Amino acid sequence: MEYAIECGYLEENPLARVKRAGSTKGDVVDSRVLVNAVQGEQLLTAVSYVGSVHRNRGRRLVAFFACQMYAAMRPAEAVGLREKDCYLPEKELGTLTLKETRPVSGKRWTDSGQRHD
Repeated sequence: MEYAIECGYLEENPLARVKRAGSTKGDVVDSRVLVNAVQGEQLLTAVSYVGSVHRNRGRRLVAFFACQMYAAMRPAEAVGLREKDCYLPEKELGTLTLKETRPVSGKRWTDSGQRHD
């Protein structure tokens, strides 16, 4: 909107007058909708059995969901994570460096025709 104002298309931001209803509950998350530690471990075990061993789909799903559970990554951040961006020592905490996010748009909506553009 500010760019449109700078270019002279608008005199003022029309959204400044719009009132948005805020949350009435505050920032409290209902614990009944969260995955607890036991459910998380069961999820990782279950997805490890997806697909054939040769295609590694189950292992990729375990890594994908584990990044979301333990590193609080968004799905697009977990998809963009590469092995070279991970420092994972055996005995201590590691580091994941987020360099890229890869949201899924769908092949029809990208310039390259790929799911991630």
